[in-house]
Amino acid sequence: MVYATVSDLITRYGGRELAEVLDSVTEQDVVITEDNYDYYAGVEAEINAAIRDAQAVVEPVVLSIYTDPLQYDGEELDEAPNLLTSLVCDIARYYLHDDKVVTDGQTDPVVSRYIEAMKTLDKLKSGDTNIPADKINDVDDVVYHI
Repeated sequence: MVYATVSDLITRYGGRELAEVLDSVTEQDVVITEDNYDYYAGVEAEINAAIRDAQAVVEPVVLSIYTDPLQYDGEELDEAPNLLTSLVCDIARYYLHDDKVVTDGQTDPVVSRYIEAMKTLDKLKSGDTNIPADKINDVDDVVYHI
Protein backbone atom coordinates (compact mmCIF):
# COMPACT_ATOMS: atom_id res chain seq x y z
CA MET A 1 0.00 0.00 0.00
CA VAL A 2 1.28 3.44 -0.89
CA TYR A 3 0.93 5.80 2.07
CA ALA A 4 1.45 9.08 0.18
CA THR A 5 1.68 10.44 -3.35
CA VAL A 6 3.11 13.50 -5.10
CA SER A 7 -0.42 14.93 -5.10
CA ASP A 8 -0.57 14.52 -1.30
CA LEU A 9 2.64 16.54 -0.91
CA ILE A 10 1.41 19.25 -3.28
CA THR A 11 -1.92 19.44 -1.45
CA ARG A 12 -0.25 19.70 1.96
CA TYR A 13 2.66 22.03 1.20
CA GLY A 14 1.91 23.62 -2.17
CA GLY A 15 3.59 23.47 -5.53
CA ARG A 16 5.50 26.67 -4.85
CA GLU A 17 7.33 25.21 -1.85
CA LEU A 18 8.20 22.03 -3.73
CA ALA A 19 9.48 24.04 -6.68
CA GLU A 20 11.55 26.27 -4.40
CA VAL A 21 13.18 23.36 -2.60
CA LEU A 22 14.03 21.35 -5.72
CA ASP A 23 17.16 22.83 -7.28
CA SER A 24 16.38 21.69 -10.80
CA VAL A 25 12.96 23.29 -11.23
CA THR A 26 11.15 26.60 -11.18
CA GLU A 27 7.75 27.50 -9.81
CA GLN A 28 6.29 27.04 -13.29
CA ASP A 29 7.32 23.37 -13.18
CA VAL A 30 4.77 22.63 -10.45
CA VAL A 31 1.37 24.06 -11.33
CA ILE A 32 -1.83 23.46 -9.42
CA THR A 33 -5.07 23.83 -11.35
CA GLU A 34 -8.56 23.66 -9.90
CA ASP A 35 -9.07 19.94 -10.41
CA ASN A 36 -5.69 18.64 -11.48
CA TYR A 37 -2.01 18.60 -10.60
CA ASP A 38 0.52 19.15 -13.36
CA TYR A 39 4.24 18.78 -12.87
CA TYR A 40 7.18 17.81 -15.01
CA ALA A 41 8.50 14.25 -14.92
CA GLY A 42 11.80 15.34 -13.36
CA VAL A 43 9.99 16.95 -10.46
CA GLU A 44 7.81 13.91 -9.99
CA ALA A 45 10.80 11.55 -9.95
CA GLU A 46 12.63 13.53 -7.27
CA ILE A 47 9.53 13.87 -5.10
CA ASN A 48 8.68 10.18 -5.51
CA ALA A 49 12.20 9.27 -4.41
CA ALA A 50 11.69 11.24 -1.18
CA ILE A 51 8.28 9.60 -0.68
CA ARG A 52 9.77 6.11 -1.17
CA ASP A 53 12.53 6.90 1.33
CA ALA A 54 10.00 8.20 3.85
CA GLN A 55 7.73 5.20 3.38
CA ALA A 56 10.76 2.96 3.97
CA VAL A 57 11.01 4.55 7.43
CA VAL A 58 7.30 4.31 8.26
CA GLU A 59 6.35 0.95 6.75
CA PRO A 60 8.51 -1.36 8.91
CA VAL A 61 6.97 0.17 12.03
CA VAL A 62 3.45 -0.27 10.68
CA LEU A 63 4.07 -3.82 9.48
CA SER A 64 5.58 -4.82 12.81
CA ILE A 65 2.29 -3.93 14.51
CA TYR A 66 -0.53 -4.20 11.99
CA THR A 67 -1.63 -6.63 9.30
CA ASP A 68 -0.36 -6.34 5.77
CA PRO A 69 -2.26 -5.06 3.96
CA LEU A 70 -4.04 -2.82 6.44
CA GLN A 71 -7.57 -4.07 6.95
CA TYR A 72 -10.74 -3.02 8.67
CA ASP A 73 -13.44 -5.53 9.48
CA GLY A 74 -11.66 -8.14 7.36
CA GLU A 75 -11.49 -5.99 4.22
CA GLU A 76 -8.36 -4.42 2.76
CA LEU A 77 -8.34 -0.63 2.88
CA ASP A 78 -8.39 1.17 -0.46
CA GLU A 79 -6.19 4.01 0.77
CA ALA A 80 -3.84 4.68 3.62
CA PRO A 81 -5.15 6.16 6.86
CA ASN A 82 -4.57 9.91 7.19
CA LEU A 83 -2.01 9.45 9.96
CA LEU A 84 0.25 7.38 7.71
CA THR A 85 -0.11 9.83 4.83
CA SER A 86 0.76 12.68 7.16
CA LEU A 87 3.82 10.89 8.57
CA VAL A 88 5.18 9.99 5.14
CA CYS A 89 4.54 13.51 3.81
CA ASP A 90 6.27 15.19 6.76
CA ILE A 91 9.29 12.88 6.49
CA ALA A 92 9.47 13.20 2.68
CA ARG A 93 9.25 16.98 2.97
CA TYR A 94 12.17 16.93 5.39
CA TYR A 95 14.17 14.78 2.95
CA LEU A 96 13.42 17.21 0.11
CA HIS A 97 14.62 20.09 2.32
CA ASP A 98 17.57 18.16 3.76
CA ASP A 99 20.27 20.56 2.63
CA LYS A 100 18.21 23.69 3.23
CA VAL A 101 16.71 23.30 6.69
CA VAL A 102 17.93 25.01 9.82
CA THR A 103 18.71 22.43 12.47
CA ASP A 104 16.72 24.29 15.11
CA GLY A 105 13.39 22.45 15.10
CA GLN A 106 11.90 25.16 17.28
CA THR A 107 11.99 27.70 14.45
CA ASP A 108 11.93 25.57 11.32
CA PRO A 109 8.51 23.99 10.71
CA VAL A 110 9.99 21.39 8.35
CA VAL A 111 12.32 20.14 11.08
CA SER A 112 9.73 20.33 13.87
CA ARG A 113 7.17 18.35 11.81
CA TYR A 114 9.85 15.74 11.03
CA ILE A 115 10.70 15.45 14.72
CA GLU A 116 7.01 15.06 15.58
CA ALA A 117 6.59 12.40 12.88
CA MET A 118 9.50 10.43 14.32
CA LYS A 119 8.05 10.75 17.84
CA THR A 120 4.73 9.44 16.55
CA LEU A 121 6.50 6.45 15.00
CA ASP A 122 8.17 5.76 18.34
CA LYS A 123 4.75 5.92 20.05
CA LEU A 124 3.34 3.48 17.49
CA LYS A 125 6.27 1.11 18.12
CA SER A 126 5.86 1.27 21.89
CA GLY A 127 2.08 0.89 21.75
CA ASP A 128 1.46 4.30 23.32
CA THR A 129 -0.70 5.24 20.32
CA ASN A 130 -2.38 3.49 17.42
CA ILE A 131 -3.59 4.34 13.95
CA PRO A 132 -7.11 5.77 14.13
CA ALA A 133 -9.55 4.76 11.43
CA ASP A 134 -10.63 7.53 9.09
CA LYS A 135 -14.41 7.15 9.25
CA ILE A 136 -14.58 3.69 7.78
CA ASN A 137 -18.05 2.28 7.24
CA ASP A 138 -19.39 5.39 8.97
CA VAL A 139 -17.82 4.35 12.27
CA ASP A 140 -15.82 7.04 14.04
CA ASP A 141 -12.92 6.55 16.44
CA VAL A 142 -12.16 2.96 15.49
CA VAL A 143 -8.59 1.70 15.50
CA TYR A 144 -6.86 -0.80 13.24
CA HIS A 145 -5.98 -4.06 14.94
CA ILE A 146 -3.95 -7.07 13.94
